[in-house]
Amino acid sequence: MAGVTSQAAAVFSLVNEIFNRSINLIVAELRLQLNARAELNNLQRTLLRTHSLLEEAKARRMTDKSLVLWLMELKEWAYDADDILDEYEAAAIRLKVTRSTFKRLIDHVIINVPLAHKVADIRKRLNGVTLERELNLGALEGSQPLDSTKRGVTTSLLTESCIVGRAQDKENLIRLLLEPSDGAVPVVPIVGLGGAGKTTLSQLIFNDKRVEEHFPLRMWVCVSDDFDVKRITREITEYATNGRFMDLTNLNMLQVNLKEEIRGTTFLLVLDDVWNEDPVKWESLLAPLDAGGRGSVVIVTTQSKKVADVTGTMEPYVLEELTEDDSWSLIESHSFREASCSSTNPRMEEIGRKIAKKISGLPYGATAMGRYLRSKHGESSWREVLETETWEMPPAASDVLSALRRSYDNLPPQLKLCFAFCALFTKGYRFRKDTLIHMWIAQNLIQSTESKRSEDMAEECFDDLVCRFFFRYSWGNYVMNDSVHDLARWVSLDEYFRADEDSPLHISKPIRHLSWCSERITNVLEDNNTGGDAVNPLSSLRTLLFLGQSEFRSYHLLDRMFRMLSRIRVLDFSNCVIRNLPSSVGNLKHLRYLGLSNTRIQRLPESVTRLCLLQTLLLEGCELCRLPRSMSRLVKLRQLKANPDVIADIAKVGRLIELQELKAYNVDKKKGHGIAELSAMNQLHGDLSIRNLQNVEKTRESRKARLDEKQKLKLLDLRWADGRGAGECDRDRKVLKGLRPHPNLRELSIKYYGGTSSPSWMTDQYLPNMETIRLRSCARLTELPCLGQLHILRHLHIDGMSQVRQINLQFYGTGEVSGFPLLELLNIRRMPSLEEWSEPRRNCCYFPRLHKLLIEDCPRLRNLPSLPPTLEELRISRTGLVDLPGFHGNGDVTTNVSLSSLHVSECRELRSLSEGLLQHNLVALKTAAFTDCDSLEFLPAEGFRTAISLESLIMTNCPLPCSFLLPSSLEHLKLQPCLYPNNNEDSLSTCFENLTSLSFLDIKDCPNLSSFPPGPLCQLSALQHLSLVNCQRLQSIGFQALTSLESLTIQNCPRLTMSHSLVEVNNSSDTGLAFNITRWMRRRTGDDGLMLRHRAQNDSFFGGLLQHLTFLQFLKICQCPQLVTFTGEEEEKWRNLTSLQILHIVDCPNLEVLPANLQSLCSLSTLYIVRCPRIHAFPPGGVSMSLAHLVIHECPQLCQRCDPPGGDDWPLIANVPRICLGRTHPCRCSTT
Repeated sequence: MAGVTSQAAAVFSLVNEIFNRSINLIVAELRLQLNARAELNNLQRTLLRTHSLLEEAKARRMTDKSLVLWLMELKEWAYDADDILDEYEAAAIRLKVTRSTFKRLIDHVIINVPLAHKVADIRKRLNGVTLERELNLGALEGSQPLDSTKRGVTTSLLTESCIVGRAQDKENLIRLLLEPSDGAVPVVPIVGLGGAGKTTLSQLIFNDKRVEEHFPLRMWVCVSDDFDVKRITREITEYATNGRFMDLTNLNMLQVNLKEEIRGTTFLLVLDDVWNEDPVKWESLLAPLDAGGRGSVVIVTTQSKKVADVTGTMEPYVLEELTEDDSWSLIESHSFREASCSSTNPRMEEIGRKIAKKISGLPYGATAMGRYLRSKHGESSWREVLETETWEMPPAASDVLSALRRSYDNLPPQLKLCFAFCALFTKGYRFRKDTLIHMWIAQNLIQSTESKRSEDMAEECFDDLVCRFFFRYSWGNYVMNDSVHDLARWVSLDEYFRADEDSPLHISKPIRHLSWCSERITNVLEDNNTGGDAVNPLSSLRTLLFLGQSEFRSYHLLDRMFRMLSRIRVLDFSNCVIRNLPSSVGNLKHLRYLGLSNTRIQRLPESVTRLCLLQTLLLEGCELCRLPRSMSRLVKLRQLKANPDVIADIAKVGRLIELQELKAYNVDKKKGHGIAELSAMNQLHGDLSIRNLQNVEKTRESRKARLDEKQKLKLLDLRWADGRGAGECDRDRKVLKGLRPHPNLRELSIKYYGGTSSPSWMTDQYLPNMETIRLRSCARLTELPCLGQLHILRHLHIDGMSQVRQINLQFYGTGEVSGFPLLELLNIRRMPSLEEWSEPRRNCCYFPRLHKLLIEDCPRLRNLPSLPPTLEELRISRTGLVDLPGFHGNGDVTTNVSLSSLHVSECRELRSLSEGLLQHNLVALKTAAFTDCDSLEFLPAEGFRTAISLESLIMTNCPLPCSFLLPSSLEHLKLQPCLYPNNNEDSLSTCFENLTSLSFLDIKDCPNLSSFPPGPLCQLSALQHLSLVNCQRLQSIGFQALTSLESLTIQNCPRLTMSHSLVEVNNSSDTGLAFNITRWMRRRTGDDGLMLRHRAQNDSFFGGLLQHLTFLQFLKICQCPQLVTFTGEEEEKWRNLTSLQILHIVDCPNLEVLPANLQSLCSLSTLYIVRCPRIHAFPPGGVSMSLAHLVIHECPQLCQRCDPPGGDDWPLIANVPRICLGRTHPCRCSTT
């Protein structure tokens, strides 16, 4: 039985943890009476007597039923002992947080005496249990060792007759094997779940003809659990020598002979089923193989990514599960001897596909299931298999679990318990890593060490299960494969139970962990309400999870539940509908984990602070106004997740010395809110924001925070209040001096600091690991600190330093390290007084790794130093620059310029681009944008033609020179406006020459443009999107040259006459013509979409369009006040729109009729008629039978005629499935 063998491991881990905790409790200052202390020591000694027995039991396969029962009894004792130790720990905490000496004395007596008796009773129980066996190791010696589930030895010969779904994997790997390689022999790991088909895939590759021809020597060794270097070397040598040297027993001689035999020979070695994670053993095995010929390869198959990391020289090839179709094909091929199921009984195929889904894409399980189903005949037999849980099937059908069981058996005892806990989740349930880790810790499944905190140990366990494919990453969370989930349930049947409203819930005594997967929760109590003096089954629960967004409508229901859960450790209501917690929650004295995230709770009862052992309290997504006043009593709290602003106001937070994270803390002059509260909180990890530092008076007080001892902090944010007077400069300087962080800090932010100088600790000596610094709104700093000496600084943000006038040489730093050796991002913004940025000394290397430079809102800055050639992105906005900067050096260095993105905006003083960086060969430049630089006059002589990689150029509100050259690589061009006085059509023609890659063009305010394209040499064959706006003289567009055009927007071009090849338009109205056509030339004859605005009363434009746009799918007619009716010619041409799917008629206030041929629009699915008040009826023919959605809004006459069921036009539209009618109010929907 699976539960028996895993039970031994579970008992050992549980008692071992209790043993460790008892030692800690004895050493701790419990302040209890001497008799209690003596009994606790006796309990410890009794646990020592059973320790060796449990160590032996966990490694044995026990068949003696009485021994199994004895082990279960010992387990029950262990749980009870754990409860008593909890009570002792809670008593010690209550005494510790009680301030009154008299009350502490009374509690000391009241609590201690009963606990001492409980300890004595529990020790006597254990003595009875152990005396029953008299620590009889003989019973264990007669049992068999608990070996891992054995697997047969594999060979290179294919054993499967039908292989599906692996053709692409095979080709991928063979291509990898046949690639030439130099140096050490490459090792290709193939990893995946047990039963995923790694061995079969390796056999396919091993026997492929291409592989046979490429590798003169092919070898196969089944390694399995025992990674014996000598044995494996002997088997490899046997292959290489055809059986010679097999009598050698010396490893050195074996390896020497192997090395000589394979020297210069190209070989393929498959090491199947490897479990070894010891790199020393692996390197020893690999040592002689380097003598092989060029192109030799080793394939390793394994179920663990850790093994792949140890053995592989390249990324592991992860073998994914089969699709459901492939799984069914595999089952079908083994279930039927001749005809397929689908041709004989479709209902059996339907059942079979559902069975295939249970296999979770594992070929090994699909094959085993197919063979099992061969003996099952008829639908009823197959349906019985479908409805049977995998672990309840005969071994022949549940081989998939046997394959996975080997992975489970190879887990350490601690990991086995952690994995079994996951049986509480439903199949497909996505769980968060941190949530599961905290649950493990709350259940004491993780045994921490002196050097590692429990969270780190738990994270290692979690990552180990990920490496072994028990967990899989999925959209920010993790999930278990269905077969892995079945395995979890199989190994945890005795203690873990999952239920919902459709399943009976009768909790037996062994059940310690329960998950409820339904919105209704009444059954949790009703099905277990024994009444009278009967034992309450819920009292044995240590875990209760609500996974189904359960709704707790009754306050009394929760109160009743809390009174029943007397031993609960983990209680999770996350995502449930809960508004209030009853005060009885404070009676859950063993509770360590309370999850209330994403509930409707707005405040917690004060009784929560009585939960002395609480480690994790989750309140994320709750609209909490405040936390209970006495939160500082929860001295065991390690994880508190809630709105940081709420947590920041906890009084006496310094008592929570085990807290791992404190996002924010508000310093106040009130008692219990001073900065000294942070003094002992040295377990803090991650981010810490200390706010309201203006409430700290002097250096001595700020030093009480002892930030230099908080070595686990990664980010420190120091904030003062904004808008303070100049009189506080000296105080701010002294306070910041005392806030020196630990050298491990990686990110520092300082905001609203009022001092005039930076602290002395902002140097590489004190901040050797600093990677990011943000200095924000430090308005009285007159110069920047010497940050260039921070040797690993990568990101620097300087914002709002209004008094800094110069960035001088001191900024780059002095000494051995200077010049920002690793800085990648420099962001300088909102420095209104900055006038000068000094050029560093000659021969000084500065910013050698800078990739991104952002300068914004520095209106007095007129120059920049030369830029490093490594720069990739430059953004300059709202500065006083006259010229752009250049790059370091001259001559050949310019060929290595990396600049790929250049954006300059609102630099009103910038006159010329002919100096500075555009003089260099910007071969990497891809995007350039110049916006609102209205003094710009000069471009480089060659324009942008030397930027051979330029793809996008935007010139907005920048006067353009007479002509400028553009590279043929350009794809996106936006010119708004073309207002330079000397601009003419010839200059634009020069600009557009050879733009063979241009796909998007937007031209606005170009008064001299009369035709487009502007010249015969313009090659715009790739142009897909064209927008021409406010081109007053534009008369024609030559569409014959625009063979790829997909989208056209023309607005306010009153003289435009379109090419006679399509339709002639003469529109001299003041508003001009504005329309938008999507995919103008689809198949050269039709389009997908058209929008028509401001249609003139008698123009022929619309009728012409309807004639030519036969492929139109979307048509929108809007804002056409002169449109009253459609002409007879236009009515006839509506019939051409056979592809039209969506029609919008919007804001046509004078339109009186709808198109008469609406019923002929055979593809129309959606019709919107909005704000057309004069339309009074549908045409007599009604609407197309294809119409699925009709919206009529603010069309009062039409709405009245369409009102069901008596409206005159209701019979014409009654066939439409979804109708939305509205007048001046929101639409009223009806489904017909």
